[in-house]
Amino acid sequence: MIVRQVTIHDPYGLHARPAAVLARKAKSFDADISLCVENKKADAKSILDILGLAVGPGMVVNIEASGRDAGMALDEICDLIGNGMCEEKEQLSSQRRFSESHVFRNTVHAAEEFVKSEVFHVHNYLRNSVRVQPDKTMENFAR
Repeated sequence: MIVRQVTIHDPYGLHARPAAVLARKAKSFDADISLCVENKKADAKSILDILGLAVGPGMVVNIEASGRDAGMALDEICDLIGNGMCEEKEQLSSQRRFSESHVFRNTVHAAEEFVKSEVFHVHNYLRNSVRVQPDKTMENFAR
C-alpha cells in the first residue's frame, strides 16, 4: 500500500463537481484507492463516499492506493488535486455561464409572452363582458 498526503486548495473543498472529477479519475485505475480524512475513510471511486468525508478547504487528505497501478494512480490523483482540478472547472464554469444566460433569456421571454397573453385575455373579457350604458355606468352581464 502506498500513501500520499495532499492539501485541498479549492475554496469550497471537495464539493460535488470536484468529487465527481476525482471519482471519475479513480475509476480509470484498477488499484483500490481510498481517501482518509481524520478518522474517516472513503472509497475514491464513489462520489457519495467522497462527499461523506466533508472535506473543506485547507484540509489534509491521505490518499491510499494498493494494486497493480497504485503508483500511477496516486501520481495522477495527487496532480489532479494539486492543480485544483482547474481544467475541468474552467470548462464547467464556461458551460454554466452559457447555460445560466440561456435560461435567463428564456425565462424573460416566457414572462413577456405570459404577460402579453394575460393582457390580451383581460382585454377580450372586458370588451365582451362589460357594456357602457347611456348614463355612463358599467354593467356586467353574463353571456
